[in-house]
Amino acid sequence: MSISKSLAFKLYEENEKSPTLAAKAYLKTTTTSEDLEAVRKRISGMVNKRKRREGLEITTDPYHSTEISHSLDKGTLEISSIYSQPPTPEIIIKDHKLDTKKWKLSRFWSKQVASGWRVSALFSDLPQEQKVAQSFGSFLQDYKPKYKGVIPPIPKNNLPKGTLFINKQDAHLNKKDEASADNDIFDRFDKYFGVLESSVEDVCKVSKLEKALYVIGSDHFNSEITGMTVRGTPQTNILTYHTSFQLVCDHEVKIIDYLLSKSDKVDVIYLIGNHDACVSFHMASWLRVYFRDDKRVNIDISPEYTKYLKVYDSIICINHGDVQKPEKLAQNFAYETKEWIKDCNYSYIITGDKHHELSKDFGAIKWYQIAASSTAKSNWDKQCGHTTTPALMTTFLLRENEGASLIVKKKL
Repeated sequence: MSISKSLAFKLYEENEKSPTLAAKAYLKTTTTSEDLEAVRKRISGMVNKRKRREGLEITTDPYHSTEISHSLDKGTLEISSIYSQPPTPEIIIKDHKLDTKKWKLSRFWSKQVASGWRVSALFSDLPQEQKVAQSFGSFLQDYKPKYKGVIPPIPKNNLPKGTLFINKQDAHLNKKDEASADNDIFDRFDKYFGVLESSVEDVCKVSKLEKALYVIGSDHFNSEITGMTVRGTPQTNILTYHTSFQLVCDHEVKIIDYLLSKSDKVDVIYLIGNHDACVSFHMASWLRVYFRDDKRVNIDISPEYTKYLKVYDSIICINHGDVQKPEKLAQNFAYETKEWIKDCNYSYIITGDKHHELSKDFGAIKWYQIAASSTAKSNWDKQCGHTTTPALMTTFLLRENEGASLIVKKKL
């Protein structure tokens, strides 16, 4: 049975006008399932309501040091405490032994009162993606995969040197195909690898590859771990996050190993997309750990939306294409590459996102919007009439004094 108003007021007056002491006195004289904090809150609420009605000052309870309110529905934890000196958020976290891998500070304020400093701190449950990122980061620190390495290619001295550029744009590897129900991810892997292999073999007939530039991310996966895009649009996938992540990582190891058999070095470049920024970052981080002992592999996991690559006397600007228009990328090109541009003769901007091909010249800068490499079509694709747009693998061969001397496009 809850405490009555009359008894609450009586105990409050008899116990130094402290809801905390009043609650303790009440619990000594009755049997109830309520704990001290619940009774204290009830008495405090009754007393403060009467004071407001009568126009009296609401004072701080000097015997109440800490009040913790935990809302599971909202994912919040609120701490209200009295300190003799104004504390910092770090002190609050330490005193209450909060796990910073689970909680992040959302609001903090302090106010001097008669009994010291009243402090209120609101903590919010970390987003699922951030929890995964922290857990994944801890895993990678101790992860030591067994990697045997790949034998370098046999030199072809009679062929001119070149660099292969592969942008795996808009692969959406775990996307559900709602147009044809072709949803076997292993078939997709085989098809993709086969087309990539054919494209590389074509390039190797005319050039000895010094390096392969392999761009990953940029909507490699169809969604974040939440099943939604970066901006929260729900997606339909064919596998769970954990399954698709493991399978796609294995698929990428196979591709990088293959590129190492055809090129002296392989640079893997992570590019942010609008469907999978975090998930692809995790994949790139995993790949960097997997290949960390191979001196022929370099993996760039930096989170820039736009990246610039210098290849011989060419500069390539890569961007997913969802935010900045090509005109804006072209305007910024000279400034962003001012350290390189005086020594370069060829300039390229390569984007994706729109799933179909376009190209345009912005002065001396050539822009290519390359087609998606995903064969899966969603209901949204069907509604927009995108089901007839072919999926393509697009690769570029760059050579000294020639720029992009060969562009290979193959249908998936």
